[in-house]
Amino acid sequence: MQKKQVIELYEKLYFHEIETREKLNSRLQIPLTIIISIVGLLSFLLQNYEHKSYSTAEIIFLISIAITFSILISAIFFFIRSWYNYTYSFLPTACETEEYRNKLIEMYQPYSEDVDLASKYFTEFLMRSYVECSSINTRNNDLRLLNLHKTNRQIVYTVAIAFISFLAFFLGNLEKDQSTKISQVSVISPITLNDGNIISLRESADVLSNAILELTKKSQENLETAISNDKLKNEQKEKTK
Repeated sequence: MQKKQVIELYEKLYFHEIETREKLNSRLQIPLTIIISIVGLLSFLLQNYEHKSYSTAEIIFLISIAITFSILISAIFFFIRSWYNYTYSFLPTACETEEYRNKLIEMYQPYSEDVDLASKYFTEFLMRSYVECSSINTRNNDLRLLNLHKTNRQIVYTVAIAFISFLAFFLGNLEKDQSTKISQVSVISPITLNDGNIISLRESADVLSNAILELTKKSQENLETAISNDKLKNEQKEKTK
């Protein structure tokens, strides 16, 4: 195999590991969502749990909850291991690479075969960079894949046992009693008038009704007097005619 083909092989390996890194970052979203959902389910069960008697369902519920928490903690541990504390290696920037190539040309310029030597060592530099970076990235990706596999395994166990605790919770009727109380509202405070007199609500209603009756009586009297006055005026007009 020629050196050019070897460089192309190492280049493919390098970019393959970079793509694997990005795929791993996207695959970590699903376990994170499931872990958050399990934590929400366990919080709901514990908030609504009420100890009544050590029945079979309650014992199964408590044991399954304890096992679920222990396995969930291990799943979170492996998830952190698959996501955090990894340092990837990348190729030098284009400016650094070009600067190194120019230094090689200047270094081997006094020699007769300066161009061939410079290109030879520059090719070796590229090959060495591809090999070192791809090797480091491969180790990181392998460790992350292993921890992600352990995370998924622990999540499966957690979901199965959490489902058992969920069934024991509802079939065993371990939920808190949500009894509703009817509240009776009564107004017992008195009403204070502007002049400082204090009367009760019943007295104020009586006073108001009496005032309305007096107003209606006065309006009726005023209406009757107005009618009588109109009659007198009409009689006087007829007499004058």
